[in-house]
Amino acid sequence: MAKIFLDKVIEGDFWTGYRLYDIYFNDTTKVVTAEFYGAYAIGTPSGVTHTFGDIIYDECIGADKYQVVKTQLNPFGEVVIQRNASECRVTNRSSALYRFDDSGGDKMGTVAGDVCAFEGSAYVYWYGDLEIGSILYENASDDLLPYDGSGWFRIGKTAYQINASSEVITINVDQCSSPTPLPDPDPLPAPSREAYFHLPVATAVTFRKEGKALFSEERHPGIIDREFYQVVKKDNAVTVQFGSSFTTNQVRIINMAGGADVIITPTKVESNINQLLSVPGFAVNDPEIVGLQIWFPNRAFPEFGKVGNTINLVSDQVSQQVQVTNVQNGIGEARGYKAMIVNYLVPITGTIEVEVSGKYNVKPYDVYEAVLPMSANGLFQFKIEVSDDDFTDTFALSEPVEVTEDISDYQRVSYTNDNDEFGCFYGNGIVHERWIKSRLYQSFPGGEKTVNRETDAKLIKLDEYVTNSLDWEIFQVPPYLLTQLGIALGHDTFNVNGVAMQSEESLEPEYFLPDPLANAAIRLEEVEFTANNRDASQAVDSADSFLKIDNDDKLKINP
Repeated sequence: MAKIFLDKVIEGDFWTGYRLYDIYFNDTTKVVTAEFYGAYAIGTPSGVTHTFGDIIYDECIGADKYQVVKTQLNPFGEVVIQRNASECRVTNRSSALYRFDDSGGDKMGTVAGDVCAFEGSAYVYWYGDLEIGSILYENASDDLLPYDGSGWFRIGKTAYQINASSEVITINVDQCSSPTPLPDPDPLPAPSREAYFHLPVATAVTFRKEGKALFSEERHPGIIDREFYQVVKKDNAVTVQFGSSFTTNQVRIINMAGGADVIITPTKVESNINQLLSVPGFAVNDPEIVGLQIWFPNRAFPEFGKVGNTINLVSDQVSQQVQVTNVQNGIGEARGYKAMIVNYLVPITGTIEVEVSGKYNVKPYDVYEAVLPMSANGLFQFKIEVSDDDFTDTFALSEPVEVTEDISDYQRVSYTNDNDEFGCFYGNGIVHERWIKSRLYQSFPGGEKTVNRETDAKLIKLDEYVTNSLDWEIFQVPPYLLTQLGIALGHDTFNVNGVAMQSEESLEPEYFLPDPLANAAIRLEEVEFTANNRDASQAVDSADSFLKIDNDDKLKINP
């Protein structure tokens, strides 16, 4: 508390006696008080320098101007406040580390230059419209501009911490010669999470989300009880993959003939939600606003660098959690790079290397796989169920599946990919497998050769490769399965009965309306059957042929 003497005032009259008071202004409480000094005889007492109506106090406290007008009656002074007075503000906003003046009580002293020279003193960091020498007080929080959060920073080799009131900075004065690592910033909050339920396009079993009809539920005019069951060989497992941002995920095996359901808990095979990424970058004071520019000259701009995201900054000068306020083209030292702008009130020294950490969602869902054992004959459906306290529960139901040992009329089709495509994650090595009613027949040897006819009419083979192709004929499948087979043929690896196949053609369906099922056909080529026979010499003619320029300058062939 600071009590500032202003003036003296006389009270009383000849009959009651005259009394002398000292007038004080408390610039913490912003009130005027008077303390009885003593009685006095007729005459003007010493110390009275102002008359009624004079302004006896005129000072800036922060950005507000405080005046005290002298009165002759209690309270002897009237306080007049001019909020955000122009004369109390400087043209250019300033920031500095100030030292409390121990000799003057709570007054602020000069700007701290060599902080190690001020051992034992308390400091305040002030940003705003403040001139050096302005009076501030440690115990008057309303006189201090607020700091946007607590945290650590470093000036030189000294570590500083802003207290819980976001006002006073305590100094580790014993660290002037040997800097101590700054404490880690607070853990980063998780990025926002939305309800997301993803079904890959490529799959071993076709699913429909809640609210979308299955083929088995459709009705076809003129067709009675047209049913289709995808066949799975008994004792073979079916691998189901899906994406989900929900906290609880399971796959239910439903026995369509009755009986208890089997619940399978899937395994998370790819984590995409709430991923932590730490990357090296550079930071410098922003020349236009109070904050830092952060840029990354040695890597791509990080995925978490979005307006509103919270990030952590760690260096020898900074250990702070901040919020990204803007993303823009860098200026000054950051020119030529994309930069994120963060609020940071404490200036740093020059350009510094900084480790920047943030959390983000690689995809809006994590990827799960469930292996479904098919150990009994019968008709089944699979139901993917997802639930979360924050979202509405939902599900996806599969087309009916028939598990059987009789697969004599079926070909086993399997396919996978080298990279993630068709909405599917292949990093876990998933192989889709379907049993298709079909046949492979009519072998067609093929290939291509390159030959050269020599002057003696002999044919010289320069290059030849031989292939073996088979016609694949598919019987009575629904449209959704034709689509899946087309997707299967687009994979890097496509096998029929364990034999790698490839094709230059597209699947050609044939419908017989009103029947919703279709036949289809395509010519497949065995990948491993292909063989080359190449003439290593690649000669144009036999070794006995040559060209000669004779003495009469004539070109002769086989002279």
